Amino acid sequence: MLIQQIVNGLTIGSLYALIAMGLALVYGILRIIHVAHAGVYVVGAYAGLYTFLLTHSLLLAVLSSMFFAAVVGIVIQAFVYVPLVKYLPLISLIASIGVFISLEESIRLIFGPYIKSYPAGLFSGEYHIGSVVLSQSQILVIVVSFVSILLI
Repeated sequence: MLIQQIVNGLTIGSLYALIAMGLALVYGILRIIHVAHAGVYVVGAYAGLYTFLLTHSLLLAVLSSMFFAAVVGIVIQAFVYVPLVKYLPLISLIASIGVFISLEESIRLIFGPYIKSYPAGLFSGEYHIGSVVLSQSQILVIVVSFVSILLI
């Protein structure tokens, strides 16, 4: 059971690492604490989900997700952060919180308050190594995280 929990911890830690890399990149380049980062991720996730449901192509879903998240990020940068760059960093932080709340509520109004997910059959395979169970989605998350960290 200990090894299974280590694998589970490695998976969730890999997700946290991906999110932290995004935040660190934004802060490192723009010097802005981008609280709305999570909202941008959610926009990308919904774009990918609906693209997948329409096309049944994971590649198109990933590309769509990246495209829409990038567009939202560019719009936030151009219309929120650039005009505030001459002010104290606290002003940008407050604006970022406002952008996050706006994104969150807009997403809730458009897509509803209920959790949506990709179809269950996607990455549903499992590998058994003794008493440890590794799902395909866990392996994907860990591999993508490590490759991203190495590339950055």
